[in-house]
Order: sequence, then C-alpha cells, then structure tokens
Amino acid sequence: MESELPLDTVILQSNVYIDILNLHEIPATSNVQTEDPTNPDNAFSLILNCSSDVKRLELRVRTSEGLDGQINVLMVPQSDDSNIAKCLTVPIKPLNLHEKVEQLPSQTKDIGMSSITMSGNFSESELHGWMEKAIPEVPPVVGDSALLFFKSTFIGSYLSCKLEPGSITIASNNLSALTILKDTITQEASLKKVQLDIKSNIRDVSVEENLKLLHPRLDKQYSLAKHVQMIDALKEITSEEEDTSFLSEDLQEILKNGDKIRENFKR
Repeated sequence: MESELPLDTVILQSNVYIDILNLHEIPATSNVQTEDPTNPDNAFSLILNCSSDVKRLELRVRTSEGLDGQINVLMVPQSDDSNIAKCLTVPIKPLNLHEKVEQLPSQTKDIGMSSITMSGNFSESELHGWMEKAIPEVPPVVGDSALLFFKSTFIGSYLSCKLEPGSITIASNNLSALTILKDTITQEASLKKVQLDIKSNIRDVSVEENLKLLHPRLDKQYSLAKHVQMIDALKEITSEEEDTSFLSEDLQEILKNGDKIRENFKR
C-alpha cells in the first residue's frame, strides 16, 4: 500500500478471517477486531494509525483455504481535505495459497496424486471463468486445451489441471485442495444450470503424502507451544536472579527469545 501523501490511517476489513503475519513490524499502532456478531460480513477488521511521514506499508496476509471473499482497504492520508482517500479491494480465492508453476517435479508419479474428472456441456470460456474464481494466476487465455500446474505455498503440495473441450481433470496429492477446486467448479456449474459427470480416483497414498508434508509444520508448532508454556515460568524463576547460568542453554535461549517465540507461535 502506497500513498503520495503521508498516511494517517489505514483500515482493513474482510468478510473472511485473515492473519497479518508482520503486524509487529509495521510503523503504526493497531487495533484488531474479529468476528463482529452484529455483522456476519465483517469477520476481520484492522485499524492502523500510522507514524509520521509513512507513505508505504507492506502487510503480509495469510488466509485459510476453502473460503472466498475479499479484503477492503481504505487509506486516509494526512491532509486537511477530508475527501481524499484511496480504496482497494483484494479478492480472496478458495485456493488463495496456491501459485502457478511451470511444471510438476519429475517424481510426480511417486507423490500420490489422486484425480477427479468433470465433464459436461460447458464452453472453454465458462471453464476458464470457474478456474479464475477458484485459484490465482490462471492465465487470461487458456485455449481449447491446456495443462496448468500449481503449488501450495503453505505445505508444498501440487495440483495439476488438464482442461479440454467439455471436461477438466484435476489431480493433486492434497485431497483438501482437490475437494475445494471440485466444489468451486460444481457450484459455478450449478449456477449456470450445467450438469456435470464426475469421476473420481482417490488414492490412499494421497493421505499419506499429505501427512508427510504437514508433519514438519505440526512438529514445529508443537515445539513452539511447549516453549510458550515455559516462558512465564522461566521469567518468574529468574525475576530476582542476575545470573541465569543455572539454566540449561536451551532454557536460556527460550527466556532470551520469549517475545519472538510467542510471535512465531501465533503465525
């Protein structure tokens, strides 16, 4: 987010919950609100009161896949003219944590890809529109047939989409991504009153491969959770101690980096 004038206030509002990963790094005071019970379309809001002379803010945002919505941003500069403001709208797509890649890795056959084929009386442009609603970076012109590849930026799973006249075959080692894309396409087809013939080839090995990808993240999060539980106790133990050498090196490290550990755990 950038403004020609120094920013006074920035307001973010979203109809789906989002995480701001670098909130502690932003040169502004913040007020975060979530799940407004009076407004179901306001799942997240953030007000940033900027420091002086700040013209540019960079927010790293993470969403949960399976939801679609949008982030609305209002930037108000420091100015005597109350009518000056800039509005932005950022779409959130169901597979928002996927990015386009040129090809799948050479060991694709070994990563447990399950597949779903959907066929029906739909045009190439309709199929392209359905894909655009589901996933970022879909090329503007796909053509009669195309093979598109995507990678999850969160866990590293892969997704392939084979588009042909009247059919699409999607394959992934992430059953969640496969289901989300299938549900989005079937919902859009239903709105167009297009009947789909759906054939699935779900492999047990896909679950195993997905768990392998998730395991390092779960293991790290479990370790962070244990460390977070220790921080307050370590601070209490050492509150009247000038020398903390009686603690092991690991415990000293936890005590020293308590704030950073808490921040990483929230992510």
